[in-house]
Amino acid sequence: MDAARMVTDPSTDAARGGEPVSADGRSGQEEVNPALPEEDRSSSARTFWSALTRKAVLRCLGPVVAAVIFGAAAWVLYRELRGFRYEDVAEYLASLSPGYLLLAFGLTALAYGALVWHDVLALRYVQCPLPYKRVALPALIGFAVSNTVGQAWLSGGAVRYRIYRAAGLSAGEIGRVVVFVMLTFWLGYVALGAALFPLAPPPVPDELELWIPLRVLGWACFAALVLYLAWCAVGCGRKASSAKRALAPSLPMALTQVTLSVGRTALTAGVLYALLLGWPGVHYLDVLGAFVLAIAAGGLSQVPGGAGVLEAGEDARAGRTGLDRARDIVCAYPAAKANLALLGDKRLLFNYEKSAFVMYGVRGRSWVALGDPVGPPEEAPTLIRWFYQECVERGARPVFHEARAENLPIYENLGLRPLEIAEEGRVLLASFSLAGPERRNLRNAVRKAEKEGCTFEWAADVMDDPSLLPELRAVSDAWLASKHTREKRFSIGYFDEDYLSNFSLGVVRQDGRPIAFVTVWEGDSGEELYLDLMRFLPDVPRGTMDLLFVRLMEKAQAGGYAWFNVGMSPLSGPVGRAHHPLWGQVYSHLLRRGERFYNVQGLRQYKEKFDPQWEPRYLLAPGGLALVRALADVAALSSGGLRGMVAR
Repeated sequence: MDAARMVTDPSTDAARGGEPVSADGRSGQEEVNPALPEEDRSSSARTFWSALTRKAVLRCLGPVVAAVIFGAAAWVLYRELRGFRYEDVAEYLASLSPGYLLLAFGLTALAYGALVWHDVLALRYVQCPLPYKRVALPALIGFAVSNTVGQAWLSGGAVRYRIYRAAGLSAGEIGRVVVFVMLTFWLGYVALGAALFPLAPPPVPDELELWIPLRVLGWACFAALVLYLAWCAVGCGRKASSAKRALAPSLPMALTQVTLSVGRTALTAGVLYALLLGWPGVHYLDVLGAFVLAIAAGGLSQVPGGAGVLEAGEDARAGRTGLDRARDIVCAYPAAKANLALLGDKRLLFNYEKSAFVMYGVRGRSWVALGDPVGPPEEAPTLIRWFYQECVERGARPVFHEARAENLPIYENLGLRPLEIAEEGRVLLASFSLAGPERRNLRNAVRKAEKEGCTFEWAADVMDDPSLLPELRAVSDAWLASKHTREKRFSIGYFDEDYLSNFSLGVVRQDGRPIAFVTVWEGDSGEELYLDLMRFLPDVPRGTMDLLFVRLMEKAQAGGYAWFNVGMSPLSGPVGRAHHPLWGQVYSHLLRRGERFYNVQGLRQYKEKFDPQWEPRYLLAPGGLALVRALADVAALSSGGLRGMVAR
């Protein structure tokens, strides 16, 4: 008999009349060899107590690991959901019809049921089938933990290992189950990517910066799916020997994997679609494509549940409610540049009262707020600190772009470094006139343009003339081609029919056709008229833009506006040494060298003829190298991504 199975405890022997007891409780008279050396019996005792100690540790370690996983999941959920208020969620759900909510709950239940079948199929693959009821618990807990914490192969795998080990599966079998489940989970995204991306790719937000075109990615998904099915079909699933199980599943099982995963993904996207059914213009394929792209990007980055990536993939329709609320605030705000919020390309952070907001874009780790908070001035300090805190808690870099001087103390108290990057010019309309010798050249330019047949037209609503927008589109495209550039974004407007429909335009026509135009923002209470998008044909007569500017200023004077804002002139003023030591000098020099990204060469000199008053605008970010990264991220946002920076 193996000595390792014996226990020789003197106290036990005494209690039983000196009779040793074996590990399985049988009499020692049948087990003990009188000739067994004393040191072997001592070694057997140590082995037994060591095994007993390991079992006790493992028994205690299980609850500890479960508590750690639960705590990590709760912490992640807290960080992701703390930016939402219960009142807002309840208000939105109350706005949905009961039918939509029932549909969303029904699709959710079906999607969870499909998740359980991932594990059911995996257990059949390893030839260890279990009843559905015994599989439901590890499957649901495993997916819930992995979707919340991230690192699905590790977090979800740990949960499955503990539960399936108790069901009698070996470590090798559990490992194959985890791999099979993860493979099934991703096969649905691969299949849908192969079906959607080559034919109808969803719009890709600039934040994702895909290194490969989406259509190419779709064809790559198609190739991967075909190779996997071919591998399963050509006999790789056959047993190598009677002692080894198949490595690849059979072709019918592989097709079941694909069908199951596609169905689950379609059901999950259907939940989002059901919650958006009340919005006009929302189509299921658009939601499905955006969902597949977001989850794929989140999974590849190992972000828990794709957190943040789906937000980046939302289009302007997803922010319709917030955009309508922002429009009301902008209309009551004196600074006209707040109208940039209506582009729909930025995220909005509202205060609790929904009376003010910060508009911002995300590029890399930088959260870039455009300008100061929009709304009542007394709300600005609270919103600035709130935005900063949100950035810190989410591991982002807080950046404020084109901030005004009056709020610098608030930013500096948060540890942000100011860098003057631009100046904004405003013409005092009360003192503007074409009279006097100093305006002779301007008067002559206007007269020359009018002699060439140029006339000014004020288009209060571009939708009144259906032919106007296509004609202006031709002017805009010609201007972009002549400058060898493409549309800039974020901090300036760009040509978009929906965006232009919000504003009035100044148009110059020659022989009845538009040759130049400017979109105009209007501030509240007659504060200012602001020039936004300026475009003209390459061969316009001299003085065309002078005619356009002068007539717009006269229009603003007649409308009772105090200021005519000629817009920003990036990097035009002197660098302030009080705020910018050596690093600031280097940054400003680099940005001057990069002025071509904004296409404003000579623009300041042109604006000077109207005698504007220049006010500094600042970029604020953490100091050191973080400021360099912030500058690069702002340039990428304004240029529509890194490719836009390279391509101008």
